[in-house]
Amino acid sequence: MLSASTAMAAPHKAAPAQAGAGSAAADRAADKAADGFNLYQTSTILGDQNIFVSAQGIKIFDRKNITGLTASAPDWQVCLYNNNTKRYCLLPFKSYGGLGKGASLTTGGFNLNKLPLKQSKKTETRGLAAIELTTTSDFEKKQQKDFERESADPRFPQSAELLVADKMPVPAQAATILCRYYGVPEGKGLPLQFKFVSLRGELHYMLMTNSLQAMKTSRKGFEKPQDYKLVPDPGKLEDKQKELPPMKFKETVRKIK
Repeated sequence: MLSASTAMAAPHKAAPAQAGAGSAAADRAADKAADGFNLYQTSTILGDQNIFVSAQGIKIFDRKNITGLTASAPDWQVCLYNNNTKRYCLLPFKSYGGLGKGASLTTGGFNLNKLPLKQSKKTETRGLAAIELTTTSDFEKKQQKDFERESADPRFPQSAELLVADKMPVPAQAATILCRYYGVPEGKGLPLQFKFVSLRGELHYMLMTNSLQAMKTSRKGFEKPQDYKLVPDPGKLEDKQKELPPMKFKETVRKIK
């Protein structure tokens, strides 16, 4: 874990960069004050993302600072927002489906939560302590047989590997929200990396972690955006162009004499 501290930003703004380079003593003091983490992750479907997470809540936003999500304890109600349209919507924790069907083009619609992932070893990614979970050999053999019988989509996973954070105490609800956000298997911990090999032999990295820093958070940083318009569902967050009605036209037929 990198010994740095990042100030918690309001939910609709990116976190400001730390001013100046601190001494080693200042870094150690920052580590002691830190109660959460700042992650920079990349999704092959959603692109580059920033994540702030602690016992108080979780905030996710794309690095272009257009769309985001925030949720906080104790109810973990999910707030989705759009900085361009100044709109937000609220969803109960249980109702938030995350990427959901948005990953179907990559996975063929396979429910990744049904992958039989078993802990294989302790490892690391980008210097971060992690626990590696992999699919069982029985599952991999069954998938291959189903593919040969043409009863499985070629995009279905044949094998998969999930890395979750080790020694990063965050609430289970925060980890679940992050898993749903990316559409990766949930219930194993805070996701750092997920990859799978499809039945046609293609390797897909659905999630990678680029860096992690310790940070100090405040409950105010997880609040929903102020002065934004509340809309009833995520489909209303963006301005969608209305389809023009089909044009009526008259066909002129010229008779040949």
